[in-house]
Amino acid sequence: MRDARPTVLVVEDDPNVRAMMARVLAATCNVAVAADGKAALWRFATGERFDVVLCDACMPVMDGAVLLEHLRRLDADQARRVIVVTGAVDSSPAAQLAGHFIIEKPFRVPELRALVDRVCAAARDGYFPADDATAR
Repeated sequence: MRDARPTVLVVEDDPNVRAMMARVLAATCNVAVAADGKAALWRFATGERFDVVLCDACMPVMDGAVLLEHLRRLDADQARRVIVVTGAVDSSPAAQLAGHFIIEKPFRVPELRALVDRVCAAARDGYFPADDATAR
């Protein structure tokens, strides 16, 4: 029997932020983590899929923009389920991710949970508000 809880991948290079996000979401979601875009891309390349992907915009090894570029080619539907996490909405990497859901650091936990719930609902319904405009 499949677990009805949504699946979330947290892609974040800061171990403290990554652990906090995983801990907060673990109450209602099955959470996996990746320390950078390269590690996340490996998970996707091996066939893993998630209801929601929380992806830091600025990371070493492979940043969020490069990960999304690869993910769009690999699985466009999965790429639409990405929430960009950034401390600098006006930065170049974040600007390259326009059109995706965005949550700005520091964020409030209820705000994070609400956005994850929104993307999960969109995934279930097959409609993504971010297709129309950048969702914040």
